Amino acid sequence: MARRHGRQRLDTAATMTETNSASGLVAAALVLAIGGPVLAQDRVLAVTSWGGAYMASQREVYFKPFTAKTGIVVREAEYDGELPKIKAMVESGRVSWDIVDTTMSLAVRGCDQGLWEKLDYSRIGDRAGFVPGGALDCAVGSVIWSTVVAFDERRFPASGPQPQSIADFFDVVRFPGARALGKRPRVNLEMALMADGVPPGDVYRTLSVPEGVERAFRKLSTIKPFIKAWWDSGNRPTKLLADGEVVMTTVLNGRIAYAIGHEKRPFKIMWHGQVWDMDLWAIPKGARRLDLAYEFLRFASDPTVMAKQSQHVAYGPAHVEAIALVDPRVLPLLPNAPENFAHGLQTDARFWAARQDELAIQFANWLAR
Repeated sequence: MARRHGRQRLDTAATMTETNSASGLVAAALVLAIGGPVLAQDRVLAVTSWGGAYMASQREVYFKPFTAKTGIVVREAEYDGELPKIKAMVESGRVSWDIVDTTMSLAVRGCDQGLWEKLDYSRIGDRAGFVPGGALDCAVGSVIWSTVVAFDERRFPASGPQPQSIADFFDVVRFPGARALGKRPRVNLEMALMADGVPPGDVYRTLSVPEGVERAFRKLSTIKPFIKAWWDSGNRPTKLLADGEVVMTTVLNGRIAYAIGHEKRPFKIMWHGQVWDMDLWAIPKGARRLDLAYEFLRFASDPTVMAKQSQHVAYGPAHVEAIALVDPRVLPLLPNAPENFAHGLQTDARFWAARQDELAIQFANWLAR
């Protein structure tokens, strides 16, 4: 799976893999473990995430402060969303990971397959405090990210009309120029329907019937001749904009925020019609250090802690109270800033779990025509 963090998040920071960091972590564990090697092992928590700048942000916001507070050393590992690997661990009874950062889709599928522990929220925090869908039976929300439309302000300067809504992405008369889209049905179909006038709350109901799917493809067909690139890696959309190959593109919000904030690119995010999703923490079924895992989840679900991650990557905390604690200078770049959140659609992970294969075939056939 091509991911948005290492996958499609900000990849510019150094990563620390389990292999590279093993010697230092073992040494740290031994220092902390007054009782000797056995106790040292008991005070080490294996946390698996996506690498890149995203995991670097987790290290600064969660892992290091958690160790400082509890004495529990975090042993990091990276993965790329391989649910079969987790399934093999669970079925063999040899679960080496204690906490996994997972997408909503993986959280739902893993829960349905019995691969995650059912969570006891009395050991985590206020379940009602998370954003909608952020407190599942088997996973608890961490960050919110989204796919947005971004455009080049050199082509559409503030002195003239600028794209304001998802419908404008499809308006090649008023806003001429080449576009780029992700090479997948997910997000494209939702955005097409919203551009065609379907309210966000009705998008998945519309897609649940053949006529709705046909409507989405018809709308996509109106701009198909203007799609210069179908991107399948997270760094490509910003490069397409920077090189002047396209004037507008869909893009992961973290990527475009980095291009704007750190690379000083003349790009602008259009939040209307964003399709947002989230990452969550889950505990693999049969994890050996369950008590330590719950200590971590309680720490990582504290709104005051969650709010700090947005200083490192442009993803919003999945807790309602935490968003109010985010630095106001960073807030406008987050998907769930109040003014941005009002114009978006939450990805329906269950819909895509059921329809992904079918719609991927339809999309490939449509693309080939």
